[in-house]
Amino acid sequence: MRLFVAVSLTDAQRAALLAYQRALKKSAADAPVNWSREENLHLTLAFIGEYPDPAPVIRALEEVHALSYALTLDGVGQFGDVRWVGVSDGGGTVRLAGEVRRALKAAGIPFDPKPVKPHITVARKFRGEVSAVLPESVRGEIAAFSLMRSDRIDGRLRYTKIWETKLDPPSAG
Repeated sequence: MRLFVAVSLTDAQRAALLAYQRALKKSAADAPVNWSREENLHLTLAFIGEYPDPAPVIRALEEVHALSYALTLDGVGQFGDVRWVGVSDGGGTVRLAGEVRRALKAAGIPFDPKPVKPHITVARKFRGEVSAVLPESVRGEIAAFSLMRSDRIDGRLRYTKIWETKLDPPSAG
């Protein structure tokens, strides 16, 4: 099964991302763009890929202890034909990804070692000029992370949460 570790976004953040997608669709005209579905919007912490059994991955992730953090949608960009929305989070996503990756490595679970560049993919196969801007920067609390499964069903990606754990609240003071 194809696995990855991710954080979910707040409802308000998803709404802002969908508004941005609507604006992008006006720029895309009739091009065959693959739009990220609302339920698939997330921030990837570690991409594991094909792995036969989620149980050892879950055991490794249970060793991760990290603080929750605030995340704001901030800026847009493109990697090749992938259109994305960036984040401002004081390094919280990179720190959490580092903890997740250390736990996976300690358990001998392979993952994609590329450096973490926090972003939310909103479209694939997007070509052309973009005049759309992010409608609003929405702040939300990242309070959990999840092990996700990726399946292609009837030609569409579907991400399913297999396991989730809460992050520790920030200490007072």
